[in-house]
Amino acid sequence: MEGLDEKQIKMARRRKREQEREREIEQSGGKPSLELQLVPYLKKGESVLEALQRLGAAAKKKGHKSGNSMQVDKPPAAPSAVEIITHLASNIMSFGDVDVYSRTYEELVRSVRSSGLVEPNWDPPSADVKYEYKWDMPGTGAPEQTFGPFSEEEMKSWYKAQYFGQYGEKVKVRPAGGEWSDWDDVIQ
Repeated sequence: MEGLDEKQIKMARRRKREQEREREIEQSGGKPSLELQLVPYLKKGESVLEALQRLGAAAKKKGHKSGNSMQVDKPPAAPSAVEIITHLASNIMSFGDVDVYSRTYEELVRSVRSSGLVEPNWDPPSADVKYEYKWDMPGTGAPEQTFGPFSEEEMKSWYKAQYFGQYGEKVKVRPAGGEWSDWDDVIQ
């Protein structure tokens, strides 16, 4: 690389990155394929930006619980949902859809269906999680009786009404079929 100045080297690196990005976008299958990959990360009625806010808040909360452990010699982790959504949205923007962050789950589903990429009767995945609960108090009857599944919205409305105690301390909660844990560990 003798005889090349720093400016030429930077331009060559930039061109290489642009070529790699274009190749990646071509291999992705186009805008409908990217939208199809984005749909499972959103809840019904949620926009891409709202999903990023929800997942970012959950990651921040989870980060506070892990403490101040150092990141020495840890293998690289798989990309987080926030990173995947951001990457997909960025690639969709490169196709000219500058409003991708304001598009909702339903709009993306309609777009994917109209593209012909999926069958018209396709049942789209969603990030909506169903939860189950059981009472965690002595003397409440059948302690092993499981109730649910219920949507996150239903569970949160009951929590706000303090049906599960002031801080959710009267129940154990889990994602449907998952492991039982305290309210704060399961529902954000």
